[in-house]
Order: sequence, then structure tokens, then C-alpha cells
Amino acid sequence: MTEHTIIVAAPAGPGRQRLTELLRRKGATVRSLERERLVPQGQLVIEDTRVLLGGEDLLLGATAAVILEPGTMWPLPALDPTAEQWAAHRGRFDDWLRDERESASLWFSLLAIIDELVPTVVNPQVAQAHLALKPDALALLREAGVAVAPTLVTNDPEAVARFCADHPDDALLALPLWPGAAPRRLAREDLAALPLDQEPLLLQALPGAEQLDVTAVAGRALDGTLPPRAEASVRAVHEHLELTLGLVTFRGAAENLLLSDLGLPDLGAIDEHRARQVVDALWDHLEAACP
Repeated sequence: MTEHTIIVAAPAGPGRQRLTELLRRKGATVRSLERERLVPQGQLVIEDTRVLLGGEDLLLGATAAVILEPGTMWPLPALDPTAEQWAAHRGRFDDWLRDERESASLWFSLLAIIDELVPTVVNPQVAQAHLALKPDALALLREAGVAVAPTLVTNDPEAVARFCADHPDDALLALPLWPGAAPRRLAREDLAALPLDQEPLLLQALPGAEQLDVTAVAGRALDGTLPPRAEASVRAVHEHLELTLGLVTFRGAAENLLLSDLGLPDLGAIDEHRARQVVDALWDHLEAACP
């Protein structure tokens, strides 16, 4: 592959900068796309087969696209503003909410157009939907034969009590339903104080406290030798969820690691050598997909 034009769609920040820089070092032409709430007048035209951004056809000649963290590119803001948000927008929160909604619709649509018109898309919208809809993704993997940690999603205290009774010797972990928030381990005495009247809970029972985070590209783990069952789970994430560039988290005991969570590697937070390894593997995948 001598010439490669790649769209990088990601939020502004070090992860996007690093991915763009490393792909350019590979010799690719990179067209960068980030969500902006306000698009300068005269800078955007979306037609049936082309997208003009700043006068450049974003899709022209593009052979691949890499999408990172679009969940932060098209979030809908909370309907219940904080005092700080009210102050920041001088009481015009309804206008701000409308602007955010329209911006979310626009950028989500741009990603859908990329999915449709660019030959190879790394982490298409279906993969991002699986990341955002975690209970469904875990259920799909379980149906595919992946060893997923026992999981309960509920706001019913009695269901939580039954789940804990069924796993008396296991550690309990509460996972956020939306990417970005950190999981938290729960003691049995914590369960009575869970705010189930405010939000549902995703609870997992784990046979130990060990954790293994595996960076994967196209179903291949970049973290050395894994147990065969973990390797098969990583392949299943790529095959069934179309998550080409992903972070797969296993938790449990060393002899019994279970798939627990899914995410995206933070290219901006890892060291340069590790980031190059990820992009090298990604480049190999793109060369195979777009010869």
C-alpha cells in the first residue's frame, strides 16, 4: 500500500494527536475530524456522496477511517443542569441544550456517512453502540460462548440480594453502564446503601481480585501470551462486536479470568513505545484490508 488516505474521527486531545502523528509517520495522508459544537459559517456542506469540511472533500480518496471515542463526540447533555452550567450559560440552558442536541445529531450522522462510504472503517458505529450498550454487548458475547463474568443489571434490591446469595464467595464489582466512569468494588455491607432508586446497577460476581487489561487490534492481543480462553475471547470481541481497536478487561482469579468489561485504549496516556506498537498493528490491519 503506497498511498493511504485515512480519516481520523476523534475528540480533540492527546490521543487524537498521537494517532494522527503516528499514521503520518507511516506515510498516510490523514484527514482529521473532531466534533465541534459550533461550525464556522460556510465551512460545512453535506451532500449525498461527499462531505466538504473547510472546502476539502473529507471522503474523496479515503480508503480507511479510524474512529476513537465517539461516545464523547455525540453525547446528549443532561436535562437537569448543574448550578455551574446555569451560570456558564447565563440561564439560557434551553438554547445550549438545543445546540448540543443539534451538534450531536450532526456528528453522529457524519460518522454514519463514513461507515457507508469509506471502504474500511476501524470501530464503526455498530462497535461504538456495543461499547455504549454494555449489558447487550456482554449478553451477546456470552451467547457466542465467551466466558463472561456473571452479571446482573437491575434496580431491584431483592434481585441484588438473590444475586449475592448465589455467589457467596465471590468479589462484587459495580460497573458503570456508560463508558468513562470507573468501576468500584463493593463490600457486602455496601449493598444496602446503593442508590437503586436513582439508577440501575450493573453488578458482577468475580472469583478473585486480579485484573488483566488487553489491548487488541483485529482480534489479536498485543500484550504477550494469554491463556487460550482469553485469546479466544479477544477474537470473539472483534468477530461479534466489530471492535477492531479495543481494550478488553478480564477479571477474576489467575486460573479463572473472565471477560468483565470493554473499552478503547487511551493512546494519549500510554508511553510512546506502546503507542507505536498499537499503531503498527493497526497499520498491518489496514494494509491487509486496503491493499
